[in-house]
Amino acid sequence: FQGGPVGLDGALGLVTIPEGGGLHAGVSRLAGPFGVVDLYSDPTDGPLGVTGIRIFAGHSGWSAGQLEGEIAGGDWYVLDADPADALTPQPELLWRRVLRRQGGALAIVSTFPDDPSLN
Repeated sequence: FQGGPVGLDGALGLVTIPEGGGLHAGVSRLAGPFGVVDLYSDPTDGPLGVTGIRIFAGHSGWSAGQLEGEIAGGDWYVLDADPADALTPQPELLWRRVLRRQGGALAIVSTFPDDPSLN
């Protein structure tokens, strides 16, 4: 998967770890069921204990205060996360599914075409 337009020569491995699951030396827990995996670690060094993995090439980045300004300007939808979203088996449907479950105006936005100017 492409994680963003910055640093496409690097990769990040996002994993899900069951509660109380054993961690491989190359896995660091982030929050809840999520962790990152050191992609240079040897997978045979111990029990990996992950239930899912997704590899992202690149990342997104903002200068100091830029993201906060964009959020304040209404450029982003800031919504509660559902842990199942991160490793959904249907990533191409994720954006629409997340908006639809919000209800109201955001549910309507979920029905917009990819390029609204073509509507």
